[in-house]
Amino acid sequence: MTGIGAAIAAGLHAGFWPSIHEVESKIKVDRVFESTITDEARARKYKRWMQAVERSIGFGWDDFTENE
Repeated sequence: MTGIGAAIAAGLHAGFWPSIHEVESKIKVDRVFESTITDEARARKYKRWMQAVERSIGFGWDDFTENE
């Protein structure tokens, strides 16, 4: 989607499309993805992810600075 967004922005800027409404009229939704995870499961996974991020802060920097 990032590439498509960049292309749309460039097309709007260059005048290829006169307005965002013109672009929206060309877009067709092929599939819609909806999350099936519960709020509780999402909160558990987010907490574990945050713990992993906390543990990784600074990991390996001692080795990196010794090689400079």
